[in-house]
Parts: sequence; C-alpha cells; structure tokens
Amino acid sequence: MTNVTPSNAFSSNSADKRYLALISGPGSAWSNVLDLTVGYLGANNNRLIVSNGAKAFAGGNGIIGLLAGANGNSATVTDPGSSWQMGNELYVGSN
Repeated sequence: MTNVTPSNAFSSNSADKRYLALISGPGSAWSNVLDLTVGYLGANNNRLIVSNGAKAFAGGNGIIGLLAGANGNSATVTDPGSSWQMGNELYVGSN
C-alpha cells in the first residue's frame, strides 16, 4: 500500500480522539510532500508505527507532539529494515 499526501499530514488535532497510523510490510509506504506530525494542538496518545520493512517519509519535518497540550504521542520504528525519513528535521515536543 502506498499513501501519498500532497501536503502536511496530522494524526490528530483533537484531545478526545486517539489514532494509530500503522505502516507495515515490505513495499508499504507513507509519503508526504511536507510535514508528518503525530499529535497536534492538544491531541494526546497518538501513535505512528513503522514495521516489517515499511517506510515513512516526510519531505519536510517529522514532528512528534506539536503545540501546547500534545502529550504522550509516539513514533516507533521496529526493525532495521523499516525507516522514517525526513527532508528536514525531527522535532519532539515542538511549540
């Protein structure tokens, strides 16, 4: 499966919702032109998991927890064959 998003992607921007983005298996990929953000503005406990040879790519930044109250969000890359690559920076807890 390939998911190509032409701009930014956010896993959640709502405090009452929890999301899991699971990219798994060889040939599976999530590709963004700009930023890939896990947890945005008050969104808590969202997860990105990249596993079993899958790839995630952000042409801009990779961000875990963006703006106030985005707590407990996580990104996990499970094995050497999997990756989360970004064109710019990785931010953890960014305001």
